[in-house]
Amino acid sequence: MTEIARPQSKLGEKLSETRDKIVDMGHLASETAQEKYHEFKDRASEKYEDGKEKLQDLEATFEQKVRASPVKSVLIAAGVGLVVGYLWRRS
Repeated sequence: MTEIARPQSKLGEKLSETRDKIVDMGHLASETAQEKYHEFKDRASEKYEDGKEKLQDLEATFEQKVRASPVKSVLIAAGVGLVVGYLWRRS
């Protein structure tokens, strides 16, 4: 090998190594992003299910209270309706 060919060969090797490292980093970044996406998706699904269960519990509790005292519930609903109607009309 000539003196000029040796540095060019080393430069080519270094460029090839650098390219391979960049490709590997790209794959690693892609895998990490996919893992984080799936973690976020799983946590969001869990939170959604928790919220859904809490809402169902609240609905059942509300229904029990209305069934326990229907007259009181109707009067409360009418009062709230009057207040909302009054506030809406003032706007």
